[in-house]
Amino acid sequence: MSEHDINRRVFDENTYGYEMKEDTGLNVCTLASDSSALIINVNGYCHNKGLPDAKAASGVFWLEMSDQNSGVPVPSKYPQTLRSAKLYAIETVLEKFVEGLDNPEFTAGLPRAFSRIVLVVDSPYVVSCVCAWVWEWERWGWRDGEGKRVVDWETLEKIHGHFINLQSRGVEVNLWDVPKERNGEAEEVAKKGLL
Repeated sequence: MSEHDINRRVFDENTYGYEMKEDTGLNVCTLASDSSALIINVNGYCHNKGLPDAKAASGVFWLEMSDQNSGVPVPSKYPQTLRSAKLYAIETVLEKFVEGLDNPEFTAGLPRAFSRIVLVVDSPYVVSCVCAWVWEWERWGWRDGEGKRVVDWETLEKIHGHFINLQSRGVEVNLWDVPKERNGEAEEVAKKGLL
């Protein structure tokens, strides 16, 4: 893992700006400075956070009224935490792209020059997991410095594989850490995943 690998995964607001534009014809959002960069918000929600009966859900928000918006419960085999829910949202949206890039019906709904996915998330921890720490954990067999299994290791392993798969196919993936108030739509979608 190099500094380049880490920086390649982190969205740089100073380079691309933070202005977005809606393509209502495709019902997607792109960067104003780069129409090949698709913006998708991801978030999580956890009911009864920290309690034994906690239930978590992930939310993926493309644009208001998009049929791609989805809120789903985090499977019970995974930790029922807010962090797990955010990671699961990233994993599910990237899996959709890995599986869909060869499907003309899926790609017809993307901008013509599509070459970048920017996932908006409101968690520096999640960004650090996916963009920096994942290589160390992979090298150590998904264990931390104390030899314990990394929490959410299965989801992180899938995310890491999806990043590598998509990059090998010419699609860059970035995580963009934003303040919580700039990611509310995805949280609302996640809440619906528990209904």
